[in-house]
Parts: sequence; structure tokens; C-alpha cells
Amino acid sequence: MNGPQDLGGQMGFGPVAPEKDEPLFHAEWEKRALGLTISAGAMGRWNIDESRHARESLHPADYYASSYYEIWTKALEVLLQRHGFVTPEELAKGAQLVPGAQPKRVLKGPDVPAALARGGPCNRPVDAPARFKAGERVRTKNFSPTGHTRLPRYARGKSGIVDAVREGFVFPDSNAHGQGENPQWVYTVVFDASEIWGEGADQTLTISIDAWESYLEPAWDAEARASGDAPAFAEPWQAEAFAMTVALHERGLFSWAEWAAALSAEVKQPDAAADGSDYYHRWLRALEKLLAAKGVAASGDVDRLAEAWHRAAHATPHGKPILLENDPEHRA
Repeated sequence: MNGPQDLGGQMGFGPVAPEKDEPLFHAEWEKRALGLTISAGAMGRWNIDESRHARESLHPADYYASSYYEIWTKALEVLLQRHGFVTPEELAKGAQLVPGAQPKRVLKGPDVPAALARGGPCNRPVDAPARFKAGERVRTKNFSPTGHTRLPRYARGKSGIVDAVREGFVFPDSNAHGQGENPQWVYTVVFDASEIWGEGADQTLTISIDAWESYLEPAWDAEARASGDAPAFAEPWQAEAFAMTVALHERGLFSWAEWAAALSAEVKQPDAAADGSDYYHRWLRALEKLLAAKGVAASGDVDRLAEAWHRAAHATPHGKPILLENDPEHRA
């Protein structure tokens, strides 16, 4: 979300003034705020992404008027109430009034050093290979989600170079809202200062960010769309999915009204990508469900039909209509 924490490029907040020999804590209560946040997180009722989103969701006036650990404490109050551990009345009174939710686990004092040393690794395996490679020019997507995201506002809709391909990591945009870890490849992308800050930026500077794969698209694809030369489909399989749906409709298997309802229901699923990047994956899923509902085909049949269209597309001469009859195996 475009919350109060997203300050990159904002003016009017004054200079950043690092404190020389800054202590870890400026007051004793800050130690307790950190300890409480870690201990409460260890109860297992929320994850680090939900915790971060709770801080970002504070009202801007409250956020900007609060110190660093005050923000942490206020967000912790939100989380404890959301998950049933305390009520607003209990927070106001400073005492328990009714039984609250039970933690999944309790972090005890003797176990703290080992727990901190272990940390909470968020790297995960990803089934698909990385879409981009080092040295490739990419562009970040320009979107303003209402939920959590790790792509800062100042870096949206910007072109840069992939500096490194990292590992697969939990996707925070979905994990913060209980929609699954959905791990993705993460890339370090480098931008020229002028690309980020515009005219007058220091030309000797570059800015690096870590970006999840769904935040990125090939720069040439974005530039083609901007010039009006973009293809109707980003990848060949999307065209095949579209053609398969049209062909099945023409054979009378379903009406356009039925198809529109099936597709609409699928793209509105809570785990659908906010930026529409999984639109044609949703398309295929909607088609599969519609055919299954009509008793026409099971999941495996849909996959086999998709493969047949794929073979037909490869066997069709350029400029000729793609027909299922062009599938070499069909002809055989």
C-alpha cells in the first residue's frame, strides 16, 4: 500500500541526520518494546509480513508523530486485538477482563538466544526457473495496491538492469494477508539515479532494490505497449488458451455469458494477483472448472487439449489460422 512508511522521494520531512555513535536503544522502554514484539510474534499467530503491514497501516498522522519503537508498539496492539489476545477495553485498563486467544507456542527466556540465532528464514524453493537473468533490462510494474507490497512507490514504472538473481523467497504481498507464501524469485535490480529521481539527479549515483519476480516485466515489452506496438498476448501459450476457448464456444460447449461468469469468478479469487499478472493462468483455471462443471472434461483432459493446441500452433504455417486439426497427432 502507499502508506506513510513509503517516504522515498517525498519532500518536506527535512534532511536525514545520522546520529554519531548512535546507541542501540535511546530508552529502557525501547528494549521492552522490541522484546514484546519478538515474543508476541513467536506465538505463531501472525508472520513478519503481517507485522510489517500493521505498522504501515497506522494513520499517517499517528505514524509521523511516533518514534520508531512507538510505531512498533502501536502495531503490536493492532495485532493482539486482531487475533483475539486482548480487547480495546483491556488495553485501556491495562488488565485482563476476559479470557483471550491461546498462543500456538510460547518463547521462554532460556530459549531466546537460540531462537534469535535461528531467525526466521524466508527463502523457499520455486518450481519454475527464474524468468530473468543478470544483465537483462527490466521494468517495474506501475501499480498502487491497497494491501501490502515491498515494491516502493518511487521505484514503480522504472527501467533498470538485473544485477543478480537471488533465491526464491516468500511473496510478502500475499503472505501478509494470509493468502499463502507463494514463493517467487527475487532479483537485485539497479537503476540510474536519473531514472528514479529525474532531471537534475546526481548522474554518478545508482539505486539498487530487491524485487520479487511479479513486480517485473521485460523492458522491451513495456516499451512496446507504450508505443502501441505491443502484441495481443505476452506469450504464445496465452494466444493458444484464447484460441482454445473460442473454439470450444464455437462448438457449442458453453455460451459467452457462461464463460464471462466463470472467468469473472476466477479473477475475483482472493489469491489472484492484484496487478493482473496471472490473468491467463486464471483464464485456464476458469476454463477447466467450466468444462468440469459441464461434465465435458476433467482436469487431465483440459491439459491434454491444451497440449494439442500447442502442437497445432507449432505446425501451422505463419499467417494461417490455427486449427486443432493442424495438430500432427490429430491428423495421425
